[in-house]
Amino acid sequence: MTLDWFYKLGDWNPQFFREFKGRVKPRNLAITFTTSLLIQLVVLAYFGMALPDGYSHSSPYCTGAIEYSDYLCVNDSLGNVIVNWQRWWDDLFQLLSWVLPFVVLISGVYMLISDLGKEERRGTFNFIRLSPQSSQSILLGKIWGVPVVPYLAVLLAVPLHLVAAIGAGIPADVVFSIYLLMGAAASCYFTGALLFAFLGGFQGWIGAVLVWFSFTIFFQFWQLSKYPNYLYFGPKQYFCLPVSSHLGLAMTFVLITFGTATYWLWQAANRRFRKPDSTPLSKQQSYLVTACFEVWLLGFVIRDRMYLTPLNDFAVVALVNLVWFVILMEALMPQRQMLLDWARYRRERVSTGKNSGADQF
Repeated sequence: MTLDWFYKLGDWNPQFFREFKGRVKPRNLAITFTTSLLIQLVVLAYFGMALPDGYSHSSPYCTGAIEYSDYLCVNDSLGNVIVNWQRWWDDLFQLLSWVLPFVVLISGVYMLISDLGKEERRGTFNFIRLSPQSSQSILLGKIWGVPVVPYLAVLLAVPLHLVAAIGAGIPADVVFSIYLLMGAAASCYFTGALLFAFLGGFQGWIGAVLVWFSFTIFFQFWQLSKYPNYLYFGPKQYFCLPVSSHLGLAMTFVLITFGTATYWLWQAANRRFRKPDSTPLSKQQSYLVTACFEVWLLGFVIRDRMYLTPLNDFAVVALVNLVWFVILMEALMPQRQMLLDWARYRRERVSTGKNSGADQF
């Protein structure tokens, strides 16, 4: 039964089977399970120590009148402190909602970039290119298979995350939205990690840092839509829609952004994988991706008058477009080796033409 399952997995996506078989070993599984469970126990112990006891005068988890930033502790008829368990579970849920996506994204991006760097240095990636698999199958196998250990580690923490959501009374749509956000971000960042490696960037820590800073902004969209008083830097409106105060609008904005970015990153990564010497985008694709980018950028400018600052908007859009066109020029510029080959071919063609013309006389 187990062998049949493995054979079906190999037939479905051989590249994924190769990555899965190389990483899911008893030793790796034991380390992953132990580490994940220990971290969960440490988190629960930390939150357990934050609970008020009989000697506490005030605590964030007490139910009395507020005093400074904490609440006064109130005892029941038996002398036990009345604990605000809903807030305790909510804080645990918020911490896990923040940590779980970052574990998947940062470790996954780092592992993908490092794995492709090793493949290129060993020269094994050229053999993969020559395999009868389609480029889409190979790239998907990399995305699904290389970060399989972080997937398992986060999957083990999902039950605690769900228990915390139930204890805090979090609605199901909010819980589902965090997993949807995690999946959309993973598809975008992992595809970007492939493209980054194909362009010669094999420093995994650079991708991890970029993920940390960029995903923080998108996570705050989700955070602000649930907690309106949450400290946040960013637009309050997008095309006059209150994306920062409505969960559905916030998730729609995030999914459209990640979905469009994933599509174009996938096109560039797929093109670069099939033709390593080609540019990431063709000229026609560059026109389309620029149109998508400008429409996306325009949404931050079109707002109600109370949020409108034309001079600042113009300066920011001009700066962002300047950076964008520099990136686009770099993406469309042929590689040095290709230019040298073209110049050599042109010189040989010209010299051959002159010799042929001289022979006619």
